[in-house]
Amino acid sequence: MEKNINSTEFSELKQRVKKLSPKQKKQLEGMLSKPDDMSCITKLLDAKVDQCPHCQCNELDKWGTSGNRQRYRCKSCRRTFNALTGTELNGMHHQDKWEHYVETMLEGSYLRKAAKECGIALSTSFRWRHKFLKLTDKLTDRRLEGIVEIDETYFNLSEKGSRVLNRKARKRGTDIRWKKSKWWSPKTEVDTFLTK
Repeated sequence: MEKNINSTEFSELKQRVKKLSPKQKKQLEGMLSKPDDMSCITKLLDAKVDQCPHCQCNELDKWGTSGNRQRYRCKSCRRTFNALTGTELNGMHHQDKWEHYVETMLEGSYLRKAAKECGIALSTSFRWRHKFLKLTDKLTDRRLEGIVEIDETYFNLSEKGSRVLNRKARKRGTDIRWKKSKWWSPKTEVDTFLTK
């Protein structure tokens, strides 16, 4: 988070603004009404643009900007795109709130709290969380190096929300291990990897 200035510094700043010429005041007003909404997320994706998302050609030209986003044109298929094309973030609005939303995710905030802090709807908060989590899967390096520990664990297969169950319905509070003769529960294996 950015550090706020204290009240004395703010009053000094106001005095300096009063001394500006009308042209300088107009420029300042324009700058404050259109803040740089290029988030760090978009800058990170912009740095990773190395091929066309349509034909995977590596020969690209910069092709102007649109909404503070650099556009590119493929020399092979001649289609234009930006850093968000083909990613989970394509078509998402309120780019100025993305960074703050990611900060709330890193703090472990609940969906409702994150939505309230960022000034977005709960449904938007839910959708954004899933999109940002999918994006981190694509951006992270999946290679494991050094000492690697591998382990597996098993969970009961959840059929929550299914209209047709492949097993008898469970009662609350019953443990599958105690009722092996009556109940059968398929297990899902989850492999975990840890590098040291």
